[in-house]
Amino acid sequence: MENRCRKGQVALEAVIIIGFVFLLMLPLLYVLFSRMISIQDEFRTMEVTRAIDTLASTVSTVGVIGPNGTASVDITLPDNVMQLSIGSTNPREIVAVVSTSLGNIDIVRVVPYAVTGSINSTQGTYRLRVTYYEGGLPIEVKKG
Repeated sequence: MENRCRKGQVALEAVIIIGFVFLLMLPLLYVLFSRMISIQDEFRTMEVTRAIDTLASTVSTVGVIGPNGTASVDITLPDNVMQLSIGSTNPREIVAVVSTSLGNIDIVRVVPYAVTGSINSTQGTYRLRVTYYEGGLPIEVKKG
């Protein structure tokens, strides 16, 4: 009978130890999961920043070329871009509104020339045509 009690005691102790290990792992899993979401937000934000920087650089290059200058550029937008406006609020700004786990972030790039245009803010790769027309019109950005 004493041998049976020992086996039961060892099994109960093993279950208690495993339970404590799981309780100690829960906060670690929570921290790892929240960090994973944060890293994903950072990568997506960096991707949008790179796309906006590329577009702003292309606008500056076309502006330096002068009237009748044109260039094409490919940009890739991730799925967390809420809005992308080109010259809407300020004629010299390109603004992207990015959704993150902490809220919306505005990424703004100021270009040295007036710019106008509109493109979708949906996820995907876009080929944009940046054109500087004669007559003092703003530089136009459009798909194609």
